[in-house]
Amino acid sequence: QGRREARQWVTGFTVQTSLDGITWVPVQCGVEFEANRDQNTKVRTIFRRPVKARYVRILPTRYYNWVSMRAGVLTCERKCEKGELQYPFRGNFMSATKGPNLDAPWGEGNWDRWDSLGYRFYRGQGLIVDESRCINPSNWTVLVKARFDQTHGWRKLFGSDTWGWDGLYINQQFQMMPKSSMMKCNERILPNTYYNFMMSRGAGGMVNLYLNGYKCSWGVPPFHQGFKPSPTSLEFFHGPNHQHSAGYVKRIAVWDRVLSDEECATESECKLAEVASQCNSTVTLIPPYSRMKVSSYHHHPRPGSQCNAGRLGSSSAWCPRHRDKSEWIEIDVGFVHRIAGVVTQGRRNYHQWVTSYKAMVSKDGVRWFDVQCGTVFQANRNRNTKVANLFDKAVIGRYIRLFPQSWYGFPSMRMGALICEKPCQQGVLDYQLLDDLESQTMGPELLPVGGMNQFSLDWGYRVYHNRGLMLNSLGCVDKQGAYTVLIKVRFDFVGGWRRILNSRGWGDNGLYLRNGLLTLNPRDVQQCAEYIYPRRYYKI
Repeated sequence: QGRREARQWVTGFTVQTSLDGITWVPVQCGVEFEANRDQNTKVRTIFRRPVKARYVRILPTRYYNWVSMRAGVLTCERKCEKGELQYPFRGNFMSATKGPNLDAPWGEGNWDRWDSLGYRFYRGQGLIVDESRCINPSNWTVLVKARFDQTHGWRKLFGSDTWGWDGLYINQQFQMMPKSSMMKCNERILPNTYYNFMMSRGAGGMVNLYLNGYKCSWGVPPFHQGFKPSPTSLEFFHGPNHQHSAGYVKRIAVWDRVLSDEECATESECKLAEVASQCNSTVTLIPPYSRMKVSSYHHHPRPGSQCNAGRLGSSSAWCPRHRDKSEWIEIDVGFVHRIAGVVTQGRRNYHQWVTSYKAMVSKDGVRWFDVQCGTVFQANRNRNTKVANLFDKAVIGRYIRLFPQSWYGFPSMRMGALICEKPCQQGVLDYQLLDDLESQTMGPELLPVGGMNQFSLDWGYRVYHNRGLMLNSLGCVDKQGAYTVLIKVRFDFVGGWRRILNSRGWGDNGLYLRNGLLTLNPRDVQQCAEYIYPRRYYKI
């Protein structure tokens, strides 16, 4: 090519080659080759026969206005290694595993000077490769590590000339066109953020989509023979006029086989957490502050106060020192168990809440693993509403950390862990109610009705007017109706009717305190003679 920013170009040249950079040999006995006639058109010169060399020199013989030129070398394509094409974008379009180069037929973008961002492509540009000598179109996997300037609207990611404008797109989510393919990943794609997008196509047209190494969609779409690509054309980023993409790409890889889920996670640098069988039911774990850690907090308050109050239902929240995505809050479940998800709230006393987060788990607090390969979970939209996120599969761990990724006002949050319910021990449920609503003998948790109240190590759990506790005891209590209940309680007032125990199907009947006397309703069925005094503890 000529000089891009001025009307200068070379119109003729000769070529010399060398094996060692010392001894030089003219190509075709020094014949003069015709070159450019304008600034930017690429002119290819093919020798009559290939020459073997390491170094190539171009010697201009004629020019227009000035000796200015841009040049590249055409090398003979080598067979790709291990049925792979690996393009690391280190200043060129060559594959690190040999095979064909990528081409930029719609115009070439820019290379990041420091290789930190990769190759810059603009709207209307794109890349293409003839993979026919390396890849079997029936069984293959492709990976694109890229980031997009805009993620609203349809942005082409990957396709083939036989698919028309169908293929992989970004439109706030990673998905396949046409929409009737019914293949879409739930996670929201953010602009100016790198993602590892992967697709595999196997026997029978089974297609899998992976985001950052996590399989997020799969199926057998009935289009283009199960999205079997053209044997001579894989295209990246180039779509219809209004669906072109712009951004950066750091890596493109193509394999001549279907990678396993584990291999996809590894290629995307994901350390995937160990998964477990799904829960039949879950328990919301809200541990004491002695089993919670944070990366930092404002003002060094004592646990449970001000900005160090990250327990679900607390009077404030955890507020990290900085607005930073590396800050975290951690819960210790107490033992290695199946963790099914998390529950979060915003800051109770300020308009601050986390709108999205990532999660990691660990068995020992030292080695940490991504939940769903770093999936960004959508979280709260106000201060106090509890938002539960169940993982696709329960994961094995003792510790779970949340990393705020976006927030309103400030990354303040409260959290609890959803763990798989364990069977109660020996048919007993025992709730101490000193700092949580969990049973000491496993089984289901107590659920607050009308809102969560405060705990006290001295007084237990505080219950206010029109609030209470509920329990689903199925699986622990004798289905034939034989059971015993003990409640250690004290009352602020003992006058009138005060309900103590009720069950669905009883209506208004149940165990009551009536004017200081323990009574079964309907009235006078059974009644204890001893008078119950206010503000004294009794075991009922």
